[in-house]
Amino acid sequence: MISIADLWNSTDQRAWKGALDRYWDGIENEGTYSAVLPPPEQWSALAALCVWLVNQYGMSPAEMIIGHRQCNSTECPGERFFGALAELRKDIMRSL
Repeated sequence: MISIADLWNSTDQRAWKGALDRYWDGIENEGTYSAVLPPPEQWSALAALCVWLVNQYGMSPAEMIIGHRQCNSTECPGERFFGALAELRKDIMRSL
């Protein structure tokens, strides 16, 4: 899961419950990404969704797209995927 900050002040229960949930929302990417990245189709869909969210809410991908592990005790989104978040941010910026 990656987290998108400041979308809205959510108060509902989430699987990744933590102290920051009031200010963050998340996007789940089905799969385990410790050794591999999401398939290209999933990566493209994720980037497109993030572009829409960034445009919709006026966010900065450089500041707002983080790994779930940065706000909760978990390995999510997996070591390989976590290491590629900078590339995801770049893909989003290129599409803006």
